[in-house]
Amino acid sequence: MEKPLLYLANMCLVWALLCSISITAFAQNVTVSVNATQNKRLISPHIYGKNDFLDHSVQFYKDAGLRFARMNGGNNASAYNWRQKLAVHPDWFNNVYGADWDASAQKINNNFSNMQGMFAFQLLGRVASSGSNNFPDYEYMQSHPGWNGYSQNLAGGGTPNPNASGPALVEGNKDLFSKLWPADSSVAILNHWFGTNCLGFNKNKFVYWSMDNEVDIWSGTHDWAMPTQLSAAAFIDRYIELAKKAKALYPGIKLCGPVNTSEWHWYKWANESININGRYYPWLEYFIKRLGDEYKTSGIKLVDVLDIHNYPWYNNDDAAALQGHRIYYDETYDYPGSNGIRTSTGGWDTSLTKQYIFKRVDSWLTEHFGANHGITTGVSEWGTMSSSNPALNRLYMLRTLVRLQTMALNCFHHGTGLSACGKHCTCLAGMPKNIAYPALLPLKIRYLLIPQ
Repeated sequence: MEKPLLYLANMCLVWALLCSISITAFAQNVTVSVNATQNKRLISPHIYGKNDFLDHSVQFYKDAGLRFARMNGGNNASAYNWRQKLAVHPDWFNNVYGADWDASAQKINNNFSNMQGMFAFQLLGRVASSGSNNFPDYEYMQSHPGWNGYSQNLAGGGTPNPNASGPALVEGNKDLFSKLWPADSSVAILNHWFGTNCLGFNKNKFVYWSMDNEVDIWSGTHDWAMPTQLSAAAFIDRYIELAKKAKALYPGIKLCGPVNTSEWHWYKWANESININGRYYPWLEYFIKRLGDEYKTSGIKLVDVLDIHNYPWYNNDDAAALQGHRIYYDETYDYPGSNGIRTSTGGWDTSLTKQYIFKRVDSWLTEHFGANHGITTGVSEWGTMSSSNPALNRLYMLRTLVRLQTMALNCFHHGTGLSACGKHCTCLAGMPKNIAYPALLPLKIRYLLIPQ
């Protein structure tokens, strides 16, 4: 714990650094006056998260103050086989490589007293089974310089297309590198880690679990397993089945879903128009309604964190990108990348540009679950989608953190210029709230500013 005086000194240094970055980035003369003794707030130490595999030293992460590590690998999580420690890599020919979640979880379990590790359940229905039929990527790419057809489905004996942007001439046989994987197999990792005669991990360090990853675009990212996107209703049926099994094995688990891809997919599932009893439902509201109906019937809450991804678009306008933090709650903000929102009433309304997505989500949760529902919100992937300099990314993230410092948000960044960023609030984590804000924030900001 840093002492308040050290905090004030550090805070002044941080703001001075930020001001110098902004002056360099935008060629403006700016005078900033900061009273670091005002507007202090209570905040949890468990705030900063990162997509990470903990491949640095333990001390590195302790010094950085990392409190939340999303370790499931995104697209690679959907077909992860925890029994064989194998994962299909859909962004790399569907080749199958080793991936050891046991070892990653062991590292958290043994070395970090105050870190949450986030893994995932597989809802896709198939997982890796063998790497013996991988596409010989190195040999082919050596003999075809400049070819980058990484998304061609070539594992399992496929024939590559010399046109890298096209599909494989012959797609690989999925049965040669994957196998069926029911819900029971996905949730059995809980017994493997926490059950009788298990690995003996402390389940309180692994409370949050993703319900797969970007499920609304499987027919694009995982077309080898799902060439045609399943319906929204069929997906939710699959989700409910697995969520109930997970809750039965680990009642204290926090399920994070539906992990949808970005703004379009907040509102739209494929090309479906979801109408029930004469009312149109945007995709996220339909997801909430279905789980709300299940909650009213069974009394089991099958989502604990309404988790989205956000890859915004600002047409490479840095000034516009700096307003991006307003997308979550600001009802006056016209988001320049608004697209899916225009379908939210069932048609195409170009006047709809105001997102305030988490306010919408909360109103939907209240309608379908009732007041005091206890479901929080999260952003498990984020990027600026700007070709801007790293300084802008840092400033954007700082604005987002300041704006959302009392909200239940957890951000992870894949873009340029940030080694770690994000927020994991106690109202989401269930951790103690009586931690003083000034004693904790400087270390996190210093980490936020480490360039990659």
